[in-house]
Amino acid sequence: MKNNRSSDKPLTYSVPQAGKMAGLSRNSAYAAAERGEIPVVSFGRLLRVPAAAWDQILREGRPATALANDKSAARKRAYR
Repeated sequence: MKNNRSSDKPLTYSVPQAGKMAGLSRNSAYAAAERGEIPVVSFGRLLRVPAAAWDQILREGRPATALANDKSAARKRAYR
């Protein structure tokens, strides 16, 4: 998906694209998205990764507390 700004940077990435940027396989990327480690926005069955959020995570990382909170939320979703 392209935006209308002067740069050609996409607004979102596919889950496999985002995973590849982090050195993950396709299956590992979807698993990380399910755990909340890769932020996703869903459009029906389509999952997209917001480029701005993902680029920031890759640049700066996440605090350990954010990862712990994400993992506990993912566990709660899994047991519903």
